[in-house]
This record gives sequence, structure tokens and C-alpha cells, in this order.
Amino acid sequence: MPRPSAQGAVTYTADGRFHFITVRTEVPMYASGDPARPSPEEAMAVPSGVVAYTGTYRVDESTKTAHLNIETSSLRISSERPISAGSSRRLTTRN
Repeated sequence: MPRPSAQGAVTYTADGRFHFITVRTEVPMYASGDPARPSPEEAMAVPSGVVAYTGTYRVDESTKTAHLNIETSSLRISSERPISAGSSRRLTTRN
């Protein structure tokens, strides 16, 4: 199954915070032209095309790994815990 087209960004701040978001590029226009009045199908299609999470991070310089502590996410495994809490990402640096 092909993945939908998406664009996104990740930001790491100097004080140890990060923010990640991707948005599907092929989001439907609201037929009503009013974002406050979507149809039920439109109301489900727009948020289902967004993945976002935020939290804190720390970098292990010796392994070039960022350890993420996800505090909140648009995706949830259960009502108590965001998806991928405590995940790690490999970093590379540009010279």
C-alpha cells in the first residue's frame, strides 16, 4: 500500500525541547467552505492526516543518539501513554 504524501518538520531547541509534526499534503477542502462546519467525513479526514508529538530530549554524544521523552502525541497506544514514549533517534552531524 503506498504511503500518502506528507510534509513535516522537527525542531530541537537549546533548552532540551523538541516538536515534531507531519501533515498529509492531500487534505480535502471543506465543501461548505467554512472550517467550522465540516461534514462528518471531512472532520475525520483532516485530523487523521496529522501526526504530531512533543517533549524533551537529551543527546548522547558518544553514540550520536537523541533520546526522546514524548510528553504528548496525536497518536496514543492507550489513554495513559503516548505512542513511542522513551524512543531514540540516531543523529548525524553536518560539517
